Amino acid sequence: MTLKEFAKLPLNSNVVQKINRVNNDYSNFSTCDIDKECASNYYRDHKMLQDFIDGQAVNDLHSVAKAIRSLLEGYLHRRFPGHVKRCKLFGQIIGDVKLAQLPNPLFYLQPLATELDEINDYAGQFHHNTDVTSSTAYISDSELRNYARRTLTIIHKGEP
Repeated sequence: MTLKEFAKLPLNSNVVQKINRVNNDYSNFSTCDIDKECASNYYRDHKMLQDFIDGQAVNDLHSVAKAIRSLLEGYLHRRFPGHVKRCKLFGQIIGDVKLAQLPNPLFYLQPLATELDEINDYAGQFHHNTDVTSSTAYISDSELRNYARRTLTIIHKGEP
């Protein structure tokens, strides 16, 4: 039985609890949001971008900026299973798209290559946490919103 199935069981209480760490390494019970706990990174990144675009409060613009690239990578892995290698960086995937010939299905992404390059150039600034400038760089809210919209447009429409 999965955690989601367990949460749907008729119990005396409709609240699912979890144990979490509190001060001084003690434990305490708190409410458990099953959907949030079971959400994939792809879903969390998508929700973060959508919430940001919709004007909901976001704690950290850097997290939103980082989510752009990982969301697009996840999208391409799901759209082209077996054709996008997990070990490849996003820029390398775009390079593969540009070189693809039929019958390789990555060929059909070529109309998006320029858009993917532009988004990658922007999002790549914030992606690598080993680069000190990526975590301290100023992020313009309006510029980030533009790139977040462009990212979700690719995912929803399959075109820029």
